[in-house]
Amino acid sequence: MSSKPIHLIPPLYEILIENQLDDFSVLELRDRYLALASPTLDKVAARRLVYRHILRLVNKQLLRKINIKGTKKKIYQKTDLFSKTSWELARENNATKLSENHGSSYESKSNSPKTVLQERLEQCESDFLACLHEFETYQGLSSEFPHLKKGLCDVRSKTKIQSSKLVGQIRAIKMALALS
Repeated sequence: MSSKPIHLIPPLYEILIENQLDDFSVLELRDRYLALASPTLDKVAARRLVYRHILRLVNKQLLRKINIKGTKKKIYQKTDLFSKTSWELARENNATKLSENHGSSYESKSNSPKTVLQERLEQCESDFLACLHEFETYQGLSSEFPHLKKGLCDVRSKTKIQSSKLVGQIRAIKMALALS
């Protein structure tokens, strides 16, 4: 693990670090996020934001996903690496305030273009994984509930388009990083 601090938005920092929430579901973290950030925010957008952050932490091996036997429910548990990690509060801007501009990232405290690009790459990769999981979930729901198949097909195709855009962004950012 590098000594580079991991960025976390203030509400999630308070919930996960200060309040030491562990063994939580996406919806539980979303509800706590909404209680801290603003109860008037859209629940779906808040869930997506929280899920992207969870996936990013899972990818960095700071959280582990645990399937609960006999159900489809999953909980997330902190790893030993989580407690050894140094954290940095990320400034909330429009991208973290649930906008639809998934290509944006946090503004970096350092003005280094390479740092900004690296953060943007991490965010895009996290968003891409969230899109993939969303797409897979729509496929599963279509099989499980055939009467919803037509409606789910529309949102599934939008998710597929979004994931394609994210792949393009990831490639462009990687090229920019290679040139910087």
